[in-house]
Amino acid sequence: MNKNQKIGLEAIESKEEDDSVVLNKYNDPIEDARENLSVEEAREIVKEDPSLIYAKIVGERFVSPPTFPCILQSAEDQRRQK
Repeated sequence: MNKNQKIGLEAIESKEEDDSVVLNKYNDPIEDARENLSVEEAREIVKEDPSLIYAKIVGERFVSPPTFPCILQSAEDQRRQK
């Protein structure tokens, strides 16, 4: 497991301790990936497959992975600054 990531119940417990934690779900055969899940949604998913729920950590902060439009916007902002 990546040391910068918490999985399953560990991720949910982190969210319960720190509301800034963002819970996410990997895609599976039934549903696409999802971001910013509630604790209740994450608990339901963990009952079926704990490995689908995660929270990423950057430094001491939990973050949601950037989406493609965010990456494009960031690149565009950098071009404007040059």
